[in-house]
Amino acid sequence: MIMLDTHALIWWRDSSSRLSQNAKVAIAQEAQGGKIGISAFSFWEIALLVEHNPADRIIVATAMLLDIPIVTADQKIHAYPHVQTIW
Repeated sequence: MIMLDTHALIWWRDSSSRLSQNAKVAIAQEAQGGKIGISAFSFWEIALLVEHNPADRIIVATAMLLDIPIVTADQKIHAYPHVQTIW
Protein backbone atom coordinates (compact mmCIF):
# COMPACT_ATOMS: atom_id res chain seq x y z
CA MET A 1 0.00 0.00 0.00
CA ILE A 2 1.13 3.52 -0.76
CA MET A 3 -0.42 6.88 -0.03
CA LEU A 4 -0.55 9.68 -2.56
CA ASP A 5 0.02 13.25 -1.52
CA THR A 6 -2.37 15.75 -3.08
CA HIS A 7 -0.14 16.87 -5.95
CA ALA A 8 0.80 13.25 -6.75
CA LEU A 9 -2.90 12.38 -6.90
CA ILE A 10 -3.60 15.29 -9.25
CA TRP A 11 -0.60 14.57 -11.46
CA TRP A 12 -1.45 10.84 -11.60
CA ARG A 13 -5.05 11.60 -12.57
CA ASP A 14 -3.87 14.06 -15.24
CA SER A 15 -1.07 11.76 -16.50
CA SER A 16 1.26 14.68 -15.91
CA SER A 17 4.93 14.54 -16.88
CA ARG A 18 5.59 16.19 -13.51
CA LEU A 19 5.10 12.78 -11.83
CA SER A 20 8.53 11.17 -11.41
CA GLN A 21 9.35 7.83 -13.00
CA ASN A 22 9.74 6.24 -9.53
CA ALA A 23 6.32 7.53 -8.56
CA LYS A 24 4.74 6.27 -11.82
CA VAL A 25 6.20 2.79 -11.26
CA ALA A 26 5.10 2.64 -7.61
CA ILE A 27 1.57 3.79 -8.46
CA ALA A 28 1.28 1.41 -11.42
CA GLN A 29 2.38 -1.53 -9.25
CA GLU A 30 -0.16 -0.73 -6.56
CA ALA A 31 -2.91 -0.06 -9.11
CA GLN A 32 -2.45 -3.62 -10.43
CA GLY A 33 -3.61 -5.26 -7.23
CA GLY A 34 -2.28 -3.40 -4.28
CA LYS A 35 -3.84 -0.49 -2.53
CA ILE A 36 -3.51 3.23 -3.13
CA GLY A 37 -4.31 5.37 -0.12
CA ILE A 38 -5.78 8.81 -0.59
CA SER A 39 -6.46 10.91 2.46
CA ALA A 40 -9.79 12.67 2.75
CA PHE A 41 -7.69 15.73 3.50
CA SER A 42 -6.25 15.59 0.00
CA PHE A 43 -9.71 16.20 -1.35
CA TRP A 44 -10.11 19.04 1.11
CA GLU A 45 -6.77 20.44 0.01
CA ILE A 46 -7.77 20.19 -3.65
CA ALA A 47 -10.96 22.05 -2.86
CA LEU A 48 -9.01 24.87 -1.22
CA LEU A 49 -6.40 25.01 -4.00
CA VAL A 50 -3.93 26.55 -1.60
CA GLU A 51 -0.23 25.79 -1.71
CA HIS A 52 1.65 24.85 1.43
CA ASN A 53 -1.53 23.75 3.12
CA PRO A 54 -1.34 22.46 6.71
CA ALA A 55 -3.13 19.35 5.42
CA ASP A 56 0.35 17.98 4.68
CA ARG A 57 0.81 17.38 8.40
CA ILE A 58 -2.31 15.24 8.45
CA ILE A 59 -1.20 13.33 5.36
CA VAL A 60 2.15 12.66 7.04
CA ALA A 61 0.45 11.60 10.28
CA THR A 62 -1.83 9.23 8.37
CA ALA A 63 1.11 7.65 6.55
CA MET A 64 2.99 7.31 9.84
CA LEU A 65 -0.01 5.70 11.50
CA LEU A 66 -0.45 3.22 8.65
CA ASP A 67 3.34 2.76 8.30
CA ILE A 68 3.20 3.41 4.55
CA PRO A 69 5.22 5.67 2.23
CA ILE A 70 3.90 8.88 0.70
CA VAL A 71 4.34 9.57 -3.01
CA THR A 72 5.29 13.25 -3.06
CA ALA A 73 7.66 15.79 -4.53
CA ASP A 74 7.04 18.10 -1.58
CA GLN A 75 10.43 18.75 0.02
CA LYS A 76 8.83 19.66 3.33
CA ILE A 77 7.31 16.19 3.54
CA HIS A 78 10.63 14.63 2.50
CA ALA A 79 12.18 16.43 5.49
CA TYR A 80 9.94 14.68 8.03
CA PRO A 81 12.24 12.17 9.74
CA HIS A 82 9.64 9.52 10.56
CA VAL A 83 7.94 9.02 7.20
CA GLN A 84 9.18 7.31 4.06
CA THR A 85 8.62 9.07 0.75
CA ILE A 86 8.74 7.97 -2.87
CA TRP A 87 9.80 10.37 -5.58
